[in-house]
Amino acid sequence: MTRSESPRPSRRHLLIGLGGLGLLAAGLPGCGGGPSGGALPCGAAAPDGPPTGHAAPEASRWPAHAAVGWADGALPAALGSALDARLAALAALDGVVGLTAALGRPGLGAWCAGAGRADRSSARPVSADTPFWWASVGKAFTATAILQAVQAGTLRLDDRIERWWPAYPLAASISLRQLLTHTGGLPVHGVPAAPAGFGPEEQIAAAARLAPAACPGSAWSYSNVGYMMLGRIVERSSGRALGDVLREGLFEPAGAPAATLLTPANLPADLARAHVDGVAQDPAGWGGVQGAGGVAASAGTMLRCWQALLDGTLLDAAATRGRAERLYTMFGEAGMWYGQGLMLAEFSDTRGRLQRWLAHYGGAAGLNAVTAWDLERRCHVAVVSNSAAPAAAVALALLETAEPWLTAAA
Repeated sequence: MTRSESPRPSRRHLLIGLGGLGLLAAGLPGCGGGPSGGALPCGAAAPDGPPTGHAAPEASRWPAHAAVGWADGALPAALGSALDARLAALAALDGVVGLTAALGRPGLGAWCAGAGRADRSSARPVSADTPFWWASVGKAFTATAILQAVQAGTLRLDDRIERWWPAYPLAASISLRQLLTHTGGLPVHGVPAAPAGFGPEEQIAAAARLAPAACPGSAWSYSNVGYMMLGRIVERSSGRALGDVLREGLFEPAGAPAATLLTPANLPADLARAHVDGVAQDPAGWGGVQGAGGVAASAGTMLRCWQALLDGTLLDAAATRGRAERLYTMFGEAGMWYGQGLMLAEFSDTRGRLQRWLAHYGGAAGLNAVTAWDLERRCHVAVVSNSAAPAAAVALALLETAEPWLTAAA
């Protein structure tokens, strides 16, 4: 985005929106090991975890429970028109290929739209119903499936991964709680640029041959492999495919049956393509990440899922709020913290006011995404860009466009 009207959230938002968490983490120095770093002198007992970096958001700021059909109602016509115009203007900026976005508040209604191209090579347009890959945003749903199993008594947060991978290095010290919060010390990837057909078990096996990024429980270190493990644990403990567990336990209760988990055998024909330097990319590799972020959905569908994830529809109140009880500083910088498949972001908006989002970001080459509950405006926003346009900046622009209506309706 090159023109002066491009919105400007914080540097951290731009970095994560542009590069994707996995790609950003891959470029950071290790926390104590690496492919040639040798073994770490880790003890057998896992510590409680590194120091937390932020208190949990106050309970009154979380979204209240809403009926499943809350997003069926439309926002006021004037607000919908203003959001349509803003999204169209952003999609016309240099370097943008396509955008899909949704914004809504229970009790007020929801808006969803698309602009630009889903696939530049075929000139296929983005509509409000076009499914996009949300990359690491899907980690929030993998975490939810784990927490649902914990709530049901099938799993425990203190279960160690030796139950499923007894030969994995330090398996007796790595807990599900640590995998959820990226404090298990696992590498980011087993193989960063995995070939087609290289799925979660292959990534886990490859990661086992690498030195850990840190001793389990000693530091925050982003790991796609850890979330691939969590996805496989859901499958192995339930005897069902992760996609089926998410559909029955999350998507359908949220009123979002159109959401799906990508696999090599499930790549919808109308899926929007990522674009690098304007060139559409083959989505075949997206089906191999699964637990680390394989969800595809329209922006409106994602909005419904995010409300259900935060309002107690999918987990009881204690488990829902517990996702943010221990928030760890991400990448060593203030402004972003990670809980159990959930992020807290703090940043200044374009008017210099402090803003807070309960969110998750995602990204890959030619694609980046964010879904968030704005704690100050009390509003959901979800955006995916299938090019270099930063989703967080687009989300902030839409929220600021809607602010007069949101304030009046408060």
